[in-house]
Amino acid sequence: MESKKIGIIQNYGSASGGSAYEQMVAKAAQNIGEVIPIILKRRQWLPSYFANMLLGQKITQDPNILILTLNAAVGLNWKKHQHQKKILIWHHYDPLATTNNNTQRAFLYNQLYKKVLKNASKIDVLVVVGEYWRSFFAKYNFPQIKVIYNAFDLDFINNVKNTINTTAIRKKIGIKKNQRLIYIGQLQKMKSADRIWTALKHREDLFLIGSGQKNIELPIYHFSGNYKDYLTMLGTCDVALSMSQMYEGWNRTAHEAMLMGTPVIGNAIGNSGELLCGAKQKICHNFNNLPIVIEEVLKNKNILSKSALSYAQQEKFTQPFFKNQWESLIKDQL
Repeated sequence: MESKKIGIIQNYGSASGGSAYEQMVAKAAQNIGEVIPIILKRRQWLPSYFANMLLGQKITQDPNILILTLNAAVGLNWKKHQHQKKILIWHHYDPLATTNNNTQRAFLYNQLYKKVLKNASKIDVLVVVGEYWRSFFAKYNFPQIKVIYNAFDLDFINNVKNTINTTAIRKKIGIKKNQRLIYIGQLQKMKSADRIWTALKHREDLFLIGSGQKNIELPIYHFSGNYKDYLTMLGTCDVALSMSQMYEGWNRTAHEAMLMGTPVIGNAIGNSGELLCGAKQKICHNFNNLPIVIEEVLKNKNILSKSALSYAQQEKFTQPFFKNQWESLIKDQL
């Protein structure tokens, strides 16, 4: 029997939560048939979506089914691939945040998103990562919308958590004995790193730490390291913040912090609301209130850590569950 061919059209690559999700999808698909990876690489002189519009026309493979990311769907030749089954992964819809509040570029990106939405009926299944986005896309003409949550390697994370030496890490970073370690997220404008710093910069009892690729400069500790180091850092923090300006798809970082036993404060924008409310974490919409809310969380850290962990380690967030969900979906479409 001829092996089924599964084309997975992926982005040019990044360290985002979306990329981590797509890599797990590709791994699950390998158990079903022959995976044909189709990488749409970014050109230096073109924004990614426009590059993909050009590169998308050059897809020459002929798989039985196409699994698309949003970037790939923008560049898809719909007529050429009309007879193939198509699964679209759409993490979040937020043109303004995607362009770092550049209104002109946001307008153009929004037009590209609308191009995909006009072809909604040609997508066999839209996969989203939470209930907020299922509701958001329900008004469009997608034949089927399915929620498949982000997944995490709980065994690996628990092993890291059980071997943390917080005293050594705090000493290495340079935290004073009376200071609390606060993770403010990626050092990017759309993640509100600058607004968080402004709200907390007067607090000498708080040591602020951020991570990720920077697009703003702040006088705080910038963490870098491998995944184990990153988890160790999250587990050492007293509180993690999730105050993004963008409508989050899910927020893997906040979820990982919870799995490491660190309570999270967030503004619950987009699907991060399902995560934060489900885990009974503190919600804060006003940056000026962050110092007060942090104090409340520190006083109730044990309770909040337990509720966070209880929610974050549910079966629907495990890798075996994710694998089964995706294998079943792909089989149904072949």
